[in-house]
Amino acid sequence: MAAEILRRSGIRLDVKRLVKRIWEEKENRRYRKNLARRRISYGEWAAVKEAGRKVGPLVPGRETDSDFVLFCAGEGRIASGAAETIGAYFAAHPKVQLLYGDEDVGGQTAAKGHVTDRRLPWYKPDWSPELLDSFFYFGSLVALRRELLERASVRPEDFSSRTDVSGRRELSGRGESDSRTEFERTKGAEPGAAGGIDFSKGDGTVPETAVYRVNDFSVYRETIRRLAELAGGYEKGACCVGHVESILFHGESQEGQEKFLEAAPHLEVWEEREPWPLLSIVIPTRDHPEVLERCLRSCLLGAEPPVGTELLDRTGTAPVGKPLPFEIILVDNGSTAENREGTERMLREMEEGELAGHSIQYLYRPMEFNFSKMCNLGAAQAQGELLLFLNDDVELCQAGTLGRMAAMAAKENVGAAGLKLYYPDSRCIQHAGITNLPMGPVHKLQFQEDDRIYYYGANRGNHNMLAVTAACLMVGREKYREAGGFPEDLQVAFNDVDFCFTLYEAGYRNVCMNGLSAYHHESLSRGDDESADRLDRLDRERELLYRRHPGLKGRDPYYGAGLGREGLDTGIRPAYQTAGNWTQAVSEPIKIVSLAYALAPGVSMPGEPITGILPGSARDSESWPEIEKMPWDRRISGEGYRRDACVLLRVEDCRGHRVLGYGVVLGDNNACYDRMLLLWEDRKPKAGARQAAGMIYALRLQDMYRPDLEENMPDQKNVALCGFDVEIDGEAVPAGRYRLGMAVRNRITGLGLQNWSNRFLTVREEDSVRPGGIGS
Repeated sequence: MAAEILRRSGIRLDVKRLVKRIWEEKENRRYRKNLARRRISYGEWAAVKEAGRKVGPLVPGRETDSDFVLFCAGEGRIASGAAETIGAYFAAHPKVQLLYGDEDVGGQTAAKGHVTDRRLPWYKPDWSPELLDSFFYFGSLVALRRELLERASVRPEDFSSRTDVSGRRELSGRGESDSRTEFERTKGAEPGAAGGIDFSKGDGTVPETAVYRVNDFSVYRETIRRLAELAGGYEKGACCVGHVESILFHGESQEGQEKFLEAAPHLEVWEEREPWPLLSIVIPTRDHPEVLERCLRSCLLGAEPPVGTELLDRTGTAPVGKPLPFEIILVDNGSTAENREGTERMLREMEEGELAGHSIQYLYRPMEFNFSKMCNLGAAQAQGELLLFLNDDVELCQAGTLGRMAAMAAKENVGAAGLKLYYPDSRCIQHAGITNLPMGPVHKLQFQEDDRIYYYGANRGNHNMLAVTAACLMVGREKYREAGGFPEDLQVAFNDVDFCFTLYEAGYRNVCMNGLSAYHHESLSRGDDESADRLDRLDRERELLYRRHPGLKGRDPYYGAGLGREGLDTGIRPAYQTAGNWTQAVSEPIKIVSLAYALAPGVSMPGEPITGILPGSARDSESWPEIEKMPWDRRISGEGYRRDACVLLRVEDCRGHRVLGYGVVLGDNNACYDRMLLLWEDRKPKAGARQAAGMIYALRLQDMYRPDLEENMPDQKNVALCGFDVEIDGEAVPAGRYRLGMAVRNRITGLGLQNWSNRFLTVREEDSVRPGGIGS
């Protein structure tokens, strides 16, 4: 009998599992359908984008396509309309002497000149001299003014062969092999026809445009670099090299693009100097003398010349062998007595040992943490021609690091020089330069493993950047003074970004040297930035940064215009991948779902204080007694939502009216969940009051495609649609400050979960016309 009962129970359990599996597969199909709807191919996106682009005619009397020459170093097709675009750019920018553009890979040219099967768009930065010295990022097509060629006495025939595009050749048959450029093929098309390029002048004649096919790439690469230098491209504030933010070339293959990423001969040149300039290493520190000791020992390694006789001095014959001279300036803002004594003892031992012959200053200045002030105090004592600002939790990994950085920072027109930082004992990237996005400065490639080449060499070579982190930043002393040092009103965050912005605005180029690396045992001295108070401070300092540099808000010339700019995706990916997303605009009043209490003297987290749902339209204090009788874990809107850390909520931006981020249910199938954004009214008790009541509002979220979640969380199921992007109108909720959270419900099991972030949304009085909720 018992066995029969167990057998039947097993059947019931098996049936439940089967039913759940069937429903879950239904949700998976729904998820895949929605995901396919959000994903857009590059070809579709490019066709729509380029269909709406209009290129104006060349300015009469100022510029014609015969005034410039095109060099084609890639296998593929010059894009339709490229000549018009280039000519218009030269006409609008008379100081520009050399020009390059973006490119992609395309399939065959179909009827009427359309390029099919387009993929792999390469969106390039604006003029980046140090990047050009690393590899030939100009790519497949370069345009030069004839006058620059003539001034340099360059003979293109030495490295290329000319193609006549006078327009007198006819289009070849579709079945024939055709090695001509797209300029040649499309000249026979009627003006205005799809794929046709109208070069004709008003008198019906056609000017001669020279297109050269490069057949000796190494000579060509060096010639283009020399021409860029001759034009003044390496000078301070140069504006003679232009970048067209349009696709000018369709390559034949990915391999054709990758050949341009091969290291240029200028990348590994070691510049031995006689004598080396003195380097002043300024290290802010507090407590952790063992961490500081590791940092100091690594400075000795970094000052040594590169290992290996393959690196020669500028004569190309003698191996280098002289270490970089340096002094140490420590600025301690208040170590404990025990740690101060330990630091002083460690310094005495190192002065008598490894650091003998190096000057060491220990400035003990107890004060509130202010990174900028500590750096400025140290710099004021510096004797060196170069300054290195170095966190005490950074560990240099390579001999030659400081010498290479010094050679870069000593360049007349280079501002700050930084390097790649790894998380401890790993090849996981923490910093490879700072990118300036609409939501603020971010570390692109953060958390990515450095075991492959990312977007067109983003983690290789020397890259010009708007900013580099001052965890390891070298700059000339006079340039530091010209920039006014670090801004002391930015005490913790963005002070290094502000400093680099100032250098950039003065015409200097900041460089991240990705061929050099160090470990960063991040923020041991001051902790992290995850508390609510610190996140608020981060927002305030970011606002101050852009008040000081309004012209750079949301702008980064070194981050391609066609690249994604939304959210905190640390990958570098084209914007078309998320073009199927849209912002969820909310203008109608958001539903009130619960009442929560803030207990004096501070604010308690929602979860425990949630006393239940707010009945219907009741908003007055008479409804409180009934609400207080309900247990806190009663479900929002009538069903239970327990607080659980498996709801991973990240609010990446909540300034203004916009809330951007993602929410993932860890360890479960996210395709089965509905998600709600929660806004909890942050009300403080009045004087003498024991508690204050605040409303909780809930907004049903629409899916947002986040390819970064799919890549970065491979162990989680169906997370690609877990993003959100909400624009909350002032009429949606009353004016006030709201803590942001998330509630989720499994549509199959009914499981309800909630969790809360430390981020707050502020709705200002002038933005809101909706009346408030229950008073305190």
